[in-house]
Amino acid sequence: MLYLLIFVHLAQSQMLQSYFELKDYGTLFVSADAIELLTTVFVETEVVCASLCNENASCRTYDYDKSNLKCRLFEGELSTGTVNTTAPSTSRIGAVRCQSSLYSAYNQSCDACKMNRYLLCVNSTCRCPPHTFWNNEMCLNQLYNGSMCQTDSWCRNDMNLTCYSGICAYKKRCCEPNITLLLQRLTNASQTVATNVFSPRCLQIDENGYLITVENVINGSFVRINPDNLQVINKIPLSKTPCNVMHHDSFYYIDTNMNNSIMVYDKNMSLISEIDNTALSPRDMLIIQNTLIVASAANNKLLFFQINSLTNYTLVNSIQTTGTSPHGLTYVNDTYFYVVSFVSNTVYSYSKIQPSSTNWTEALYINSTTNGLGTHMTIDDCDRRWLSIAEYGIRIYDLDGTHLADWTITTMPFDLLILNNYVMIITLIFNNTMIRVDPQYQCN
Repeated sequence: MLYLLIFVHLAQSQMLQSYFELKDYGTLFVSADAIELLTTVFVETEVVCASLCNENASCRTYDYDKSNLKCRLFEGELSTGTVNTTAPSTSRIGAVRCQSSLYSAYNQSCDACKMNRYLLCVNSTCRCPPHTFWNNEMCLNQLYNGSMCQTDSWCRNDMNLTCYSGICAYKKRCCEPNITLLLQRLTNASQTVATNVFSPRCLQIDENGYLITVENVINGSFVRINPDNLQVINKIPLSKTPCNVMHHDSFYYIDTNMNNSIMVYDKNMSLISEIDNTALSPRDMLIIQNTLIVASAANNKLLFFQINSLTNYTLVNSIQTTGTSPHGLTYVNDTYFYVVSFVSNTVYSYSKIQPSSTNWTEALYINSTTNGLGTHMTIDDCDRRWLSIAEYGIRIYDLDGTHLADWTITTMPFDLLILNNYVMIITLIFNNTMIRVDPQYQCN
């Protein structure tokens, strides 16, 4: 295997450097989508072509044909596309070598990436180039329609893609704008009930398409479930009492109530890290950019951890919440999320002007006047907010926070997951039950 080392001098004592893996002659690069072609130029040598790619932080692959001097630069990393091996014998591919050590300056001040061609200076901070996302180790190419995702930043946003129910998908039109008709169909729909998961908590879909939750009992289990029929696929016993689970980038974050810790597991459920004695009664978690946010219920705080690596987390900020006992966190985008209060039964929004800012502004969004305990809030394709209130039911609000309707399928909802076609999965923690409701919609 051949490698090409390219240096580009920018100024005195400054240079950009990268390694290129050179494929055999007779190859051309076929990108995952035509949008990834950055430019086509004609240059005298392949070294010049590689230098042009090296100078552009968005370029990860080039191909060059020495017979016609054609040089093409692509955004896509080699493994995201395919190699055409029936190309002319005068052409070949050069692929930028990407590895996590080259991204160590991520989230540092711009001085740290001044001579780094893999990162860009954005608002005085080293960030990923356009059309890539940070996966806690390196910048990867954004994904296309049908790919598994965790947040909107994973999806190719310039193609109108968003992360919906864990899948990159084109931004959906509102399938059923009439909430009365939707609730009628949900009320008349068939239900699947599972009673073999004890005290099930929050719900997510992982990268394998499994429904995941934890059993909130002493020495409870991490549970994988088939979302189509609620059949348990497997249960993995945990040594502590799990409270909530979050799946992010092939890793599982599970917090524990009595131990006040957050355990980090890899995709094989091997424990790789534990964040101890910081949050008091930790509840929901979410990751925005390179920050882990934790709801600390017992002391009414949001805790912000910088993710230095999968085994190293630094507490960098905390916010005292107005809502008592913060519980559920609902991601909207990298500058906006919601916090559901368990005791005061309110929802507050948290926003910031710039993604790189650390200053979050709190504002009251919903003040539910009902009795009960607020747990989680879920957003559907019509931008309606479905607020689960234990000991009451599910209240539905519009984008502005105006109450639209109530869904009284149960008075003890804990979490609600809305899948495609308005398939609803609900956990009833106090009844040791999960319910799946399918109203038989066919949304495009």
